[in-house]
Parts: sequence; C-alpha cells; structure tokens
Amino acid sequence: MNLNATMIGQTISFIFFVFFCMVYIWPPIINSINNRKKKIRAGLIFSNQAKLDLILAKKIAKKKIEEAKISAFNIINEANKNKNIILKQAENLAKKKEIESIKKIKKQIKIQYQQEIENLKHKITNLSISIAEKIIQNSVNEIKSKKIVKKFFSDFT
Repeated sequence: MNLNATMIGQTISFIFFVFFCMVYIWPPIINSINNRKKKIRAGLIFSNQAKLDLILAKKIAKKKIEEAKISAFNIINEANKNKNIILKQAENLAKKKEIESIKKIKKQIKIQYQQEIENLKHKITNLSISIAEKIIQNSVNEIKSKKIVKKFFSDFT
C-alpha cells in the first residue's frame, strides 16, 4: 500500500481534528462531567448528612416525648396529691363545722329545755296556788278538795 498525498492529508486533518477536539471540545465536556460528579458527590454527602440528621431528630423527638410523658405523669401525680390534700382539708373542715353545728344545736336544745322546765315550774306553781285557793275556799268540804286535786292531775296529764 502506497502512502500518497490523500492519506497524508487525511492524517494531518485527523491530527488537526483531534487537536481541535482536545483543545476546544474535550475540556468543556470534561468540566461538565467533573461538575456533575461534584454535584452528585455533594448530593450524596448531603443525603447522608440528611439521613444522620433525621436519625438524630428522631432520637431527640423520642427523648422529648419521653420527657413530656414523664412530665405529664408527674403533673398528674402532683394534681392527684393536691386533690387528696384538698379533699382531706374539706373533709376536716366539714367535720369541724358538723361538730360546731352539733354543739350549737345541743346548746340551743339545752336552753330550750331549761326554758320549758322554767315554764312548767311557773305553770305548776300557778296551778298549785289556784288549787290551794280553791281548797281554802272550799275547806269545809273535804270531798270537794279531793275532786279538785284529781281534776288538777287529770288536767295536767
């Protein structure tokens, strides 16, 4: 096979074409590929960091939920303790008021009892005086006196 001018021209053209491609076309393509690699690498790093952040956020959220549950449980326990204290105080206050009311009522009953005794004494005294007057007026007749006394006792009861 002979090397002729066409082949040499094609070789030179090919060399120029390769040189032109290496100088003007290849660098933007390589830069584009490298930029794409960098973006993909950054995306993967960001993705991994996001996964780690998500795991951390889940742990923090779980911890805060547990703390909130414990706090709520403590608040409920404290509220129950306060409720029991308030109920005991109310019960004690009610018992004190009940005792005071009973004492007051007993005192009123005692006063009324004394008043009724005094009233009965006055009535008995008045009746005795009235019987005595009638007996004195009718002292001549002893039978009438006994009838008056019996009538008095029957009226009294």
